[in-house]
Amino acid sequence: MRSVPARSAQSLLPASFSATSATARVNPARQRSGTSRDVRSNAHTWVPENLEKSLVSVEDAHKDSCGVGFVGELNKVPTRKCITDSLTMLNRMEHRGACGCETNTGDGAGILVAMPDSFLHSVLSEEQGIQLPAFGDYAVGQIYLPREEGLRNKSRSIIDRVVADMGHDAIAWRVVPTNNRSLGPSALSTEPVIEQLFLTSHGVKLKNLQTEAQLYVLRKVIERELKAAGIDDDECYFCSLSSKTIVYKGQLTPQQVKVYFKDLQREDFRSYMALVHSRFSTNTFPSWNRAQPMRMLGHNGEI
Repeated sequence: MRSVPARSAQSLLPASFSATSATARVNPARQRSGTSRDVRSNAHTWVPENLEKSLVSVEDAHKDSCGVGFVGELNKVPTRKCITDSLTMLNRMEHRGACGCETNTGDGAGILVAMPDSFLHSVLSEEQGIQLPAFGDYAVGQIYLPREEGLRNKSRSIIDRVVADMGHDAIAWRVVPTNNRSLGPSALSTEPVIEQLFLTSHGVKLKNLQTEAQLYVLRKVIERELKAAGIDDDECYFCSLSSKTIVYKGQLTPQQVKVYFKDLQREDFRSYMALVHSRFSTNTFPSWNRAQPMRMLGHNGEI
């Protein structure tokens, strides 16, 4: 995989982003010349004392794994700025991701956000005339479905059956609007159909469990039933199933995320927090379902 030239840590943040200063332990071996202050920390990573004499490339030490970024509003009030700042940060982490022989096929990129409640209420009302329950009383599954129509219908049928069996009510299915014109041939050849399943978050069968625990069990049962029907997670995959968060991701470059997912372009798509990820695939090949963020986190430790 080929990585693009690195950018400075300061350049990752949008121009409008501000943060309080923080104290960090500085590793002299990693200090760059010509900078007034190096605030990189080795608090959560081991760096050889004699870095220049180690097998680690000094030039590549800062760009040898995935890129992860987080933006949050301390007052937990959803804002559009939270989304735009996080997508700007993602775009500026291109050097922490990679692409293959096709410059327009990335190793994977995406964004995890707190449930955009007002947006989802509006869009489901606009598109299907459906009124969602109050925030917390519904959940959304962001799902990769098979490209082949018959298998896709079979997958939906299994999911709907398990949802009903577990005591949840399916509210609606929604096709996630996308624009794949910027995708390379490799990503296009495996591009899934992406749909959202809206359902009640509280099931009667496991009502003794907390909501997110119920949804976790529901997803695991669905995955088991899909596998029993010969449908694996390369064909049907849950990017997320939650009443609190939702994940938009794919085998994309950082710049393609906003272009590909039209939902992210809408002014009423807002959140109070966002986790972004740009993947550098090392031990595994790039794929749509290996893109991050994952359902609850994003990491950069694969290498």
